[in-house]
Amino acid sequence: MPFLIKDVGATLRGVGSEAGSRLAAGLVGEQDSQLVRTLLGAGLQLLGRSATSEFALLTHTDTALHGPTRTPWSPAHSAGGSSAGAAAAVAAGLVPVAHGNDGGGSLRIPASACGVIGLKPTRGSISLRPHSDVGFGWVNEFMVTRTVRDTAALYDLLAEPRVAAEVPSGRPLKVGYWVHPWSGVAGSSEVAGVAAAAAAMLEEWGATVSEAGPRFDWDAFAEAQFVLFAVLHRYAVDQTAAATGRTPGPDNLEPHTLAVYHAAQHLDPSAVPRALELADLVREQLAVFFDDFDLLITPTMPDLPDAFEQAAVGRLDDGPDEIKQLWASRGTFTDPFNLSGNPAISLPLGWSSTGLPIGVQLVGRWAAEPTLLAYAERFERALPWAGRRPQLHVATIATLG
Repeated sequence: MPFLIKDVGATLRGVGSEAGSRLAAGLVGEQDSQLVRTLLGAGLQLLGRSATSEFALLTHTDTALHGPTRTPWSPAHSAGGSSAGAAAAVAAGLVPVAHGNDGGGSLRIPASACGVIGLKPTRGSISLRPHSDVGFGWVNEFMVTRTVRDTAALYDLLAEPRVAAEVPSGRPLKVGYWVHPWSGVAGSSEVAGVAAAAAAMLEEWGATVSEAGPRFDWDAFAEAQFVLFAVLHRYAVDQTAAATGRTPGPDNLEPHTLAVYHAAQHLDPSAVPRALELADLVREQLAVFFDDFDLLITPTMPDLPDAFEQAAVGRLDDGPDEIKQLWASRGTFTDPFNLSGNPAISLPLGWSSTGLPIGVQLVGRWAAEPTLLAYAERFERALPWAGRRPQLHVATIATLG
């Protein structure tokens, strides 16, 4: 079984690792990640790398280093981000599975844009070695697939031993259904309708479904995310500059990347401990929901995949408010569960009137991957998507990086 590794995150010694950035051009992995070693040890064959947005910052992938990454369903639309190349390659049939990572929807959003499956496992279930933690615990490594069977097999292969949450017995599954973007961004009624139809299917299967979602302070969440990710990003850029001998600037960084880097340089030293306090507050607010509910169902993205000419990609002069707004535009349903650590999966459960895929997100209790995968399999049987293939375009394949 051939696979790809994303151009940021998991590494293999001697294989390029450039984070989609001109600043990092020519860098190679210095160590073998445990995830890649495990995949190779199981007999999978590495074909190469897949494209990412620069330093995995954006949910739209169009870099100066590799060009645009398009959903195979429409050359005019983005494959999302940041694991865009992985999702596009699996959707196009180049490989059956591909590695990616998810710090704010970076597996689930491109899976939604490309009509494939993206699972973000429970925090800590997939080894990050040689690192002990990535992104204050927000970042998770896993794979993009076409079938639930492959997702389950890869999870069994890669997941660390842990006590799994029990599938409820003796009572109906209790499901919350929520289609209102927490950030207040505008959502598509067509996208919300697909999530509503999926919730209705769960009810037909015996679940108790009610319109309910986590209640949490979005502004506190957005502030914590901005500060922590900006600090991490500044560190990554500085480390890359030290390794390459290049000076970060507009000739080797995208405008949004440089805007976040500059914003991080102007943060007060007290911003990080304050952000960690806010993160703890929001994490507890999110956890309360799963005291009462077994499963949450939402759209994966609030709207259809970005058209390239309309995609918001950020400006060099963007400040904290503009950066937060940009990150919320696609991550409003996915980002909170990177903070909470809950497992979440995007499934291709619908298609727009124009033929674009629409993903629906299922979020489970901590360590409830068995529940997510069991219901994902039921959806796959009811709405089989694996045999549905896009008409390939030369531009799609040529720009995967």
